[in-house]
Amino acid sequence: MSAAEDQFFWDGYLHWAHVLDPVAGKIAETAAHHSTSSTRQPQRPVTYEQLFVRFKSALCAIQRQKLKKALADTHKFERAKILEIAGLEFLNDDRSNLKCDNLELLIGIENALASGGLIECFVFRERAKTFDEHRAFDAYFEIIDLGPPTTIGMSEPTLNLCSDEPKAQGLCIGAVIDNDIGFLNDAFCSEQPNGKRTTRFESIWLQTHHGLHATSAPAEPVNIGHERLLGRILDKADIDALLDSYRSNEAEAYRRLNSALHHTQEFRNAPLKDTHGTAVAALAYGNDFFASDHTRLEIPLLCVQVPPEAAADTSGTYSESAIVQGVRWLCWKARQMSTDATLIINISYGVLAGPKDGSKFIAQQIKQEIECAEKLGLKVHVVYALGNGLNNKQIAQVRVEANATCTLPKWIIPRDQNRPSHMEIRAIEPREAKSLIHVPKHLEFTLSAPCGDSLSFARRCAAALAPPFDKAKAATPARFYDVDDRTFHGARRTSTGMLQIAIAPTAAPAHQPHGGILAQHGEWTLTVSNPSNDPVDLVLQIQRADTAPGFSGSERQSHFEGRYRTNFDADYPELDVMEPLTNTGTNSAYTNAEHPRIHTVGAQQRRLHTAQPANYSARGAPWAALQAPSDSKVVDNFFSVGRSVTGTYSGTRTRLSGTSAAAALKSRALAQELLAC
Repeated sequence: MSAAEDQFFWDGYLHWAHVLDPVAGKIAETAAHHSTSSTRQPQRPVTYEQLFVRFKSALCAIQRQKLKKALADTHKFERAKILEIAGLEFLNDDRSNLKCDNLELLIGIENALASGGLIECFVFRERAKTFDEHRAFDAYFEIIDLGPPTTIGMSEPTLNLCSDEPKAQGLCIGAVIDNDIGFLNDAFCSEQPNGKRTTRFESIWLQTHHGLHATSAPAEPVNIGHERLLGRILDKADIDALLDSYRSNEAEAYRRLNSALHHTQEFRNAPLKDTHGTAVAALAYGNDFFASDHTRLEIPLLCVQVPPEAAADTSGTYSESAIVQGVRWLCWKARQMSTDATLIINISYGVLAGPKDGSKFIAQQIKQEIECAEKLGLKVHVVYALGNGLNNKQIAQVRVEANATCTLPKWIIPRDQNRPSHMEIRAIEPREAKSLIHVPKHLEFTLSAPCGDSLSFARRCAAALAPPFDKAKAATPARFYDVDDRTFHGARRTSTGMLQIAIAPTAAPAHQPHGGILAQHGEWTLTVSNPSNDPVDLVLQIQRADTAPGFSGSERQSHFEGRYRTNFDADYPELDVMEPLTNTGTNSAYTNAEHPRIHTVGAQQRRLHTAQPANYSARGAPWAALQAPSDSKVVDNFFSVGRSVTGTYSGTRTRLSGTSAAAALKSRALAQELLAC
């Protein structure tokens, strides 16, 4: 690989994941192994990456007319007919090797026709290794976001645009985007007079990180549902068939489905008895055991089950694209069910670090999906968990004085951590002090490992990395990434850049037992020099995915060295971190887009006769778009933590705490309000 190729990156998280796994081709080989069948010869596996793009050619009146006619003339989505229209034909060029899911393309077209804007959708291209490869399609589309590498299914199944059944009026639809959802659970079923169970789920998208292929020995429930390039969709009839076949053995149904869905052995087992997704969905739309009558909301349900890689990843890299695709599909599916539905989407997922100004792709795009859905007659509420980052010692705010060198808080990397550690660094805007900006170019950083080895970075140009990725430096356990501000055409906001530091795992990941690049555990020291005449205020955020109390994370998390103090100035004594660590800005980076139907929910604990913020519920910040949650719900009591909820399997129980539970209670309250109208 040439030096020019080595220097290309779009996202530090994605680039670092590739550096840590130099045998990434093994993923494609594994996919090819599972793709063999008696009717198809295995082909050379290709590693793709997901792009969210905006087409550059605006739809003229003739194109809009042709698209409307093509969609209205038939009950099926005729891909070839659509791609004959000028401005879309590049997707049908075999030389480009671009792939686009039929349903995703349809959603992009319908949204563009409704909004009068450009088509935006997810497409797949072969993974770019150079700047030239990355820019190969600049004439056709603008890249808004780039997701993780994957392999995809090659089939293009028929897509039915409408059914013969009339659409309902004014439905309230509950939806959840989460992991490991026990959709066969009795909590999501209705009992018929003949004793037969029927599901309340109208549809569920079981997302995958790698595409499905037919197996050599197809058997139920492998081949049920509708295949997508990433995953499989089960409709009501498919789920009811599973309920009939596996009534006494739900675990076996999940195991067989997971065996067909996933290529990695650790993800092919039946889910645990207390999965996060089931608990959230059950509390939101199943039985509320806290209520005196154990009420259950009898509303139709939709669900997106994110790939297990998204739940295992601590950086959010694997979840962002999956969640956005899930929101787009949920909005489309709800429109097929009702002409004027209200859709409530619960997203109890989040990551800690981010620009916190609403410019993060997932925050900005989901807000746009809400606005576009409204133009198509659908009212969408999105409910986010605020985050459980309070007192996790993972955010620091430090002033670097003029003409001075400052040592930042020690970064503690735990022993036996099999995931990489990441830190995002931004500066507080010096005049307004209400937003974060990229680190000023004149600052110079040095990162020192516990053994004394050091790595320096001086930001001289945009999109730089250190050390330069050549053969001599290939095995470095840490790297600086300068991710510059990213500006887009049109009304989309500029994505705020950052200086990102990535450190390798301290133990071999399960999927890479040979070891690969490993870092030292212990205290890592970061110093910064400010040669200018003006002080600079920095905000340092250690990236981590959010985990609700009561649900164990996949591994220990890195954190800053720091101490706690008891704050007696509050309404009640509370534990707080000591400066330079801070609890301001501990809210999830997903929660910073502003819209009247975007709800960010914190958790409360009932103490005697009052409800106080829970001792884990995150806070906003003066420099963030979010100052405080839009709502809070009582999750914990004085002597108990969390709510009693349905476990993964019928008849089992578990407890759910954290702002995940608070978000589920908010989703439930919204549905109850709508049903009462």
